[in-house]
Amino acid sequence: MVDGQLVIAKVLTMYERGGGKTAKHGWVSEAGSIGAVSYLPAQVWCQHRQRNFKALWGAMARLQLPRFAHLPTGAFLYFVPGNCINLVSNGMYLELSLAFYNEVFTKLVQQKVSIVAAVKSLTSTRQKKKGEDEDEI
Repeated sequence: MVDGQLVIAKVLTMYERGGGKTAKHGWVSEAGSIGAVSYLPAQVWCQHRQRNFKALWGAMARLQLPRFAHLPTGAFLYFVPGNCINLVSNGMYLELSLAFYNEVFTKLVQQKVSIVAAVKSLTSTRQKKKGEDEDEI
């Protein structure tokens, strides 16, 4: 999910936060769970027509540059198997397999309003209430 849009993202790398409150984020080659990951730098494709997606969209389209994003893990919704993706025109366009599009993506689109609300809730910064201890959530 990027800018309220359901997108297909190719994760380029992963970062995790070390232990402790002042720990830094560091690169990892693999993670035990998506919850352990801090954020995911990724190339993103936005839906263009039905099961076709484009890398050129938003503010970067005028510059003819593909779109990239730092995705918080709360915005990561679904793992798309590699055999369900076909990259076209040097990766500027992406096509989902018909089966994956019909069985998964269209159902996500139908639930977009709920998904946007859930992602917003998961990715919002937790704010301390007045008088609340820092360790409490």
